[in-house]
Amino acid sequence: MFKKYTLDNGLRVLLEENNIVNSISIGIVFKVGSEREIGRNLGISHFIEHMLFKGTKTRSAKDITNEIDYVGGEFNAYTTKDHTAFYVHIPSKHLEIGIDVLSDIILNSVFSQEDIEKEKSVVIEEINMYNDSPEDYVYENLARKTYGNFGIGHDVLGNKECVQGFMRDDIIKYFKTYYVPDNAVISISGRVNPSYILDLVNKKFSKFQGEIDGREVVEVKNDFSKALYAENKTNEQIQLSMIIDKPLPKNIKEYFISEIITNYIAATPSSVLFQRLREDKALVYAVGISENEYSNRSEYELSASFSMDNANEVLRIIRDEIDNLKKNYIDDDLLEILKEQLKGYYFLDLEDTGCRMIWSAKLMLLKNIILTEEEIQDIIDSITVCELQEMIDLSFNYDLISLALVGENIEKAQIDLDLFNP
Repeated sequence: MFKKYTLDNGLRVLLEENNIVNSISIGIVFKVGSEREIGRNLGISHFIEHMLFKGTKTRSAKDITNEIDYVGGEFNAYTTKDHTAFYVHIPSKHLEIGIDVLSDIILNSVFSQEDIEKEKSVVIEEINMYNDSPEDYVYENLARKTYGNFGIGHDVLGNKECVQGFMRDDIIKYFKTYYVPDNAVISISGRVNPSYILDLVNKKFSKFQGEIDGREVVEVKNDFSKALYAENKTNEQIQLSMIIDKPLPKNIKEYFISEIITNYIAATPSSVLFQRLREDKALVYAVGISENEYSNRSEYELSASFSMDNANEVLRIIRDEIDNLKKNYIDDDLLEILKEQLKGYYFLDLEDTGCRMIWSAKLMLLKNIILTEEEIQDIIDSITVCELQEMIDLSFNYDLISLALVGENIEKAQIDLDLFNP
């Protein structure tokens, strides 16, 4: 079980002792991502993620990588639309190295002009690679048309023009605005001596100072504008992306209700769309759905890929299953199965210290709570059919469903987009 501590500088620390393993996962997560970016700063959160690996006052980029790698550890990071994480997974006997390197990149990164210019080329190549991925490309373009080129509507990577134009002063200003103690959580899970590691974290992060200045924080506004379109692009298959607006969860229970709905629709091998589209009809290889929750909006994101000849049948089946869910809901017997399934997925994931570390950090950072496995189980078990029906009634409104398809010579498919008009 995680315990919460708050350092004098306002930095929250979550700590869990797990002596079954011989490793430790340590991460620091910041409540900042691409939804806070405007103007020429599009992509700057992701760019800063890259820059923190490029050198500190005492370590080169090679030193940062090698110190973790030479003891068999892993060091990585990621940026999303609403948070950014830096994390280490390392043998427990080398935990001092992990915390030292992690604190060093946060407190002492130099953001040299030479490295900034070099990293621009790296990120632009990442953008090129991303645009070559049909699934990533179609979702990000649909999000832009649905929400506008602001907030969650623009790509985490930004665009080439903005990346090319990043100035060192702007990078440092953005970093000092958002990468501060009261906008961060450190989470630690693994074989540890709690008092020793807490003292170590306190020592290493004691010079971490600053706080969020409300005057500098960008207010997030994400207005939904329905989009339906097909785009010609060189793909062997048609790639579908669908954004389905849903209520922003008012509490953690509503988050789990949304997870049950995604598992029912297309998130698992037993889901209705996986069974109908792949197992029964053999129309697709892959179909999936996720629940995305941001600062002031949430959505279901549905994806699938299929041949041109199957396009309209796939769309009709998706429409049929949405209509069926809205009309017939999910009965008590199936809900019990879905509850057990969701608990199983969570408990299996949470056997990994890295998953536990990130999960706890995100819960504290974005929802200001800590949950034990027992509490997760109790919340899921308490979900009722009526609560599930209420969430379904408030979602899957065809006025608030955007749909995009991309593929080569897509006009030949004569796709019936009116299936998703109200």
